Amino acid sequence: FNGLLMGRYLGQRGGIVIAISCLAVAFISSLIIWIEVVINGCPVSIDLWGAWFHVGSFHASWTLNFDVLTAHMLLTVTGVSCAVHMYACDYMRTDPHQNLFLSYLSLFTAFMLVLVAADNLVLMLVGWEGIGVCSYLLIGYYSHRLSAVKSAQKAILVNRVSDGMLMWGIIWVWYHLGSLEYDLLTVFSPSFAGAPLSGFVGLAILIGAMGKSAQILFHVWLADAMEGPTPVSALIHAATLVTAGVYLLVRLHIHDDYFVVLVGALTAFMAGVFGAHQADLKRVIAFSTCSQLGYMMVSVGLGEIGGEASMGHLMTHASF
Repeated sequence: FNGLLMGRYLGQRGGIVIAISCLAVAFISSLIIWIEVVINGCPVSIDLWGAWFHVGSFHASWTLNFDVLTAHMLLTVTGVSCAVHMYACDYMRTDPHQNLFLSYLSLFTAFMLVLVAADNLVLMLVGWEGIGVCSYLLIGYYSHRLSAVKSAQKAILVNRVSDGMLMWGIIWVWYHLGSLEYDLLTVFSPSFAGAPLSGFVGLAILIGAMGKSAQILFHVWLADAMEGPTPVSALIHAATLVTAGVYLLVRLHIHDDYFVVLVGALTAFMAGVFGAHQADLKRVIAFSTCSQLGYMMVSVGLGEIGGEASMGHLMTHASF
């Protein structure tokens, strides 16, 4: 809103004040949520705008859920995003369209917050697709550079494949369980395991997570995403887009799966080898992040405690 509609009236300094102020408020709010939920043990569910749409027996609603996992992710996302916004204000100070760039960053953060706070898979998919579109806009921000445009197209095309599989998996989850709310479903629950397509559904959701978290076979877009401005690289490769896949698997309790361990191990090894042969420092950092995401996937596949350890490593990796 700041960059698209009011940028010419606010000016560059006004846009900076609004962007940083809003992110600071978001970070303080996330800190308060973390204290209330994690320390005081008060998880909260909020029905934001009621029903979204109805199709037959299916009902989608704008409901947000704040539990321990959400509180950790909110604190991480808003903290890193606030720091990246402050860095972008200085890094992009000579850019004539700085307000537009800040609006892209803020919109990206907003969709990420929707993803982590969603109470159901449909609302999660809104945030999931939103960060995909925003990443395309941010990676290809320098539209006069052919390499940036090609990198943005590669990122969104690779993610279209994985996102399509994720959507297919979500449709089959609803078909078998009749619900998409996190509290009412576990992808590998006993009632679901007997379904003939349970293995396919788990694989579809895993492929969706692999695309966003740049696992092996879907890693090709991550290094090229460095063509965007440096604040974009910091935001995408730290606490937001690439961690969405790991968060989804932990949220859906996809544990004790040796295929997830295999995927993560191959990704970690592959990214380490590729990173060792790069001359560009930003690409080295990209493959380093890819390798760490592989470690997180290995941890997720080792069980429930491994999922908690994976989230701990996610937060520390985003911070440093």
